[in-house]
Amino acid sequence: GTPQYTFLWTPAVGLSNDKIERPIAAPDTTTTYILRVTDVNSCVDYDTVVVQAIPAPTIDAGNPVTICEGDSVQLNATGANVYRWVNARNISDTTIGNPTVFPSVTTTYYVAGIFETGCVAFDSVLVTVTPKPRLPIAFQTTACPNATKTYTVENRNDLTYNWEIIGGNLT
Repeated sequence: GTPQYTFLWTPAVGLSNDKIERPIAAPDTTTTYILRVTDVNSCVDYDTVVVQAIPAPTIDAGNPVTICEGDSVQLNATGANVYRWVNARNISDTTIGNPTVFPSVTTTYYVAGIFETGCVAFDSVLVTVTPKPRLPIAFQTTACPNATKTYTVENRNDLTYNWEIIGGNLT
């Protein structure tokens, strides 16, 4: 054809401009577009292109978790082919979906999921760190053989007590 060309794309739905040579296409569903090109002599030609609409990818970084101070937890992101954890502090491996994290304070971990299509999705998971209980117990740490010692602590329903007696009995 002879230049000065006019372009007309149909359907126009999902196109940035249906009257230019290279519009940006973003259809909601897979769409076949027909391009009509007309030159200055009114000669016409047609071409088609299929634009495949890929659903937006999603990933799941998992449910929020609570751990005690000094503990660790394994995270478990799912849904992508490749993972990159953005918050790289206190994490065993930033390139896997299930790293172990050991935060010292409450931390939100952000993960990017990369898909075969090249698309990227993001999610996050909150790891809440609760301090270990501090009990104000003051008592003698040694006792004479066969002696009886009484230790009293506040009865709190939110705590579990673990007693360790070395070389003696607890009654």
